[in-house]
Amino acid sequence: MNIKDFILIIFSRIVASIGMTLGTISMIYSFYCFFFSANPCRFILGGASIVAFLIGYGLYKFALKYIYDEWEHYR
Repeated sequence: MNIKDFILIIFSRIVASIGMTLGTISMIYSFYCFFFSANPCRFILGGASIVAFLIGYGLYKFALKYIYDEWEHYR
């Protein structure tokens, strides 16, 4: 394994972890907004957090599929 592959592995894991962290936090926040919040803008905030969840999931899938795919090394 050369240094370029090593850096790509680390970078893809960082981007994937940022994506899943954003997805997890926004999913919890949307649940809070829809069911427990008394804020009059709760549906707008809940909808925005669902969009943030989709962005986080997109980052996760992008990091695993396009930045570095380890599957070719195990065949």
